Amino acid sequence: MLQVGYWDPEKVREHNRKRYADNPGERVAYNRRRKYGLAPETYDAMRAQQVGLCAICGDPPGKKSLAVDHCHKTGKVRELLCIRCNTTLGGIERFPDSLARFAAYLAKHSN
Repeated sequence: MLQVGYWDPEKVREHNRKRYADNPGERVAYNRRRKYGLAPETYDAMRAQQVGLCAICGDPPGKKSLAVDHCHKTGKVRELLCIRCNTTLGGIERFPDSLARFAAYLAKHSN
């Protein structure tokens, strides 16, 4: 444990690297609580309600856990998504007219 009153950035990084290497889920849980206000139990309940599948495509997550989808304006948590759907949704949310352009592009190049 770090000494109280002692703050050396490299020592803190070293301490955290070891701490999170010993318990990798701790960092993820910390970030979910900090960013979205989600306790680990809440995330687990959401995942169980979705049967561990992405709320959009219905696929299981890949190597990473399901991402917490949220509204960037209000911060309200919506559901859990796979990384692919979360990234796609983020792009569409930032540029809503792009969805129609993607559809037109695919129609243009379909067989």
